[in-house]
Amino acid sequence: RVVTAEHVLKHKDLVTDLLAGLQPSAWLENVINKRHDDLRASTKLEVFNLLHVQAEGDWIKRCQRESVRDGIVRDNCVNNTFALGKQLKAKGFPP
Repeated sequence: RVVTAEHVLKHKDLVTDLLAGLQPSAWLENVINKRHDDLRASTKLEVFNLLHVQAEGDWIKRCQRESVRDGIVRDNCVNNTFALGKQLKAKGFPP
């Protein structure tokens, strides 16, 4: 589903707090940057938002392995995922 920029702006403090908690490893940041470039090249939109929260068992195992890839323990594997979902739903974001 698409969340409008207006909706994100309406709840910018929540979105800012969510994004501030995401700390990818250098390896993952390179992947993110590549996907961002691919997405930007594939659309005529000037602005877009993308939030993907993954909480399946295979992700939890991989995240625990990858969360210390560069020696920095991030401890953000599914932390507050259910609270995040409740907050987004309460603010009218689509599932």
